[in-house]
Amino acid sequence: MTTAAGQSLPLDTFDTYTPPSRLRKLGRTARKQPLGVFGAVVVIILVLMSVFASVVAPHDPSSIDFDSLTSPNAAHPFGTDDKGRDILSRVIYGSQTSLKVGLIATFIGTVGGALIGLTSGYFGGLFDSILQRLMDSLMAFPTIILALIMVAVFGNSISKLMLVVGIAIIPGVGRVMRGVVLAEKQSLYIESARATGADSARIMFRHILPNVLAPIIVIATSLLGASILVEASLSFLGLGTPPPTPSWGADLSGNARKYFPYAPWMAIFPGVALSLVVLGFNLLGDALRDVLDPRLRNR
Repeated sequence: MTTAAGQSLPLDTFDTYTPPSRLRKLGRTARKQPLGVFGAVVVIILVLMSVFASVVAPHDPSSIDFDSLTSPNAAHPFGTDDKGRDILSRVIYGSQTSLKVGLIATFIGTVGGALIGLTSGYFGGLFDSILQRLMDSLMAFPTIILALIMVAVFGNSISKLMLVVGIAIIPGVGRVMRGVVLAEKQSLYIESARATGADSARIMFRHILPNVLAPIIVIATSLLGASILVEASLSFLGLGTPPPTPSWGADLSGNARKYFPYAPWMAIFPGVALSLVVLGFNLLGDALRDVLDPRLRNR
């Protein structure tokens, strides 16, 4: 580059802006959200453990070929239960049950609640009032009570358990989605879309929905932990995952409870696994909220 007098200037005279790389941005976010990083690590470990359970688990989780109530040792790091099954293997395979139920139930609840909240918040009027009274009647029951009622009606197979847990979390998602849509539909770009002749379906799914995905992602992440906890609670009560399928909640229930004073490892390891996973999803959800919500991003 030359000046008006014809003199050339070196290129390093001018400051050049180099945008931060994705890796640096990720590192900066991780330093600001250490608890979110911990939650993400727990979730990643859960996913890897469930995907590679057949490789990681040292024994068949249903095998009863070992001595019962063996304390933790080199052969059985988590010990064995009252039936002679390896607890470490059952904890690893139990992650498959928890993740499967959590993911599918959360998908059902999130999609169903998002559609209800989207249509209810957009159309309003009598349609909104009817839907909200229905949601209020469902939310009047605690989630576990509502799940117990539906399990009594539908039964307690794995597929029905996913459906039951998914239905139980629809009202909460629908209420959050409705509130976001009520605020979003007052935006100027929605008025502009209406002025150009866009129909309701196009406005809802092409304009509003993409702009309200952030809170839905956050609530879905948090609901994963809640879904896993509901599944474990139902299994603990004998209404969840049917035996002999490994489940953290089922391993804490039934006749096994009378052995806990003499073999505390039977309760400690499944309980710690369940607590860590629920905590991990909650911390990850909180971190995503802080990152995706522009009102909290600079706090």
